Amino acid sequence: MNSKLDFTKCIMAGLYAAVISVALNAMLFFILHMTEVITNDVLIKGEKLTVVPVIIASAVTSITASLVFFLFEKFTDKGFRYFSILAFVIFVASLFSPFISIPDVPMKYALGLNAMHLIVYAAITIFIMQAGEIENE
Repeated sequence: MNSKLDFTKCIMAGLYAAVISVALNAMLFFILHMTEVITNDVLIKGEKLTVVPVIIASAVTSITASLVFFLFEKFTDKGFRYFSILAFVIFVASLFSPFISIPDVPMKYALGLNAMHLIVYAAITIFIMQAGEIENE
C-alpha cells in the first residue's frame, strides 16, 4: 500500500468488513450454539449470550477499526504498517478476554468466542489491504 486512502475508502473498507464479519459471526454463533459449544449455562455479565451482541460487536469493531486506520493514514507516513501492528496487538489481547471476563468459562466456549475475534480481525485487515490495492492499480 503506497498511496494513502481517503476517508471514504477507509469507511467503505470498514463497512464491507462489518457486513462480512457480522454474517460470518452470526453463522458461527448459530453453529456453535447448535453444537453446544456456546451454551445458555454460561452467563456473561449475568446474561446468556445471544446473536445480537455478536452482531453489534462485530459491526462496531469493524467500523471503529476503519476509523482508527483512517487516522493512521492521515497523520503518519506508514498508516497500514502502524494499524497492522496495533490491530494484531489488540487481536492477541482479545484472545485473553473470555478467560478474564467470564468466570469459569469452558475452554470450548472461550475458543468459540476467540474464533469470532479472529473473523473480525481478518475481515478488517483484508478489506483495508484490498482497498489499498485497488487504490494502487
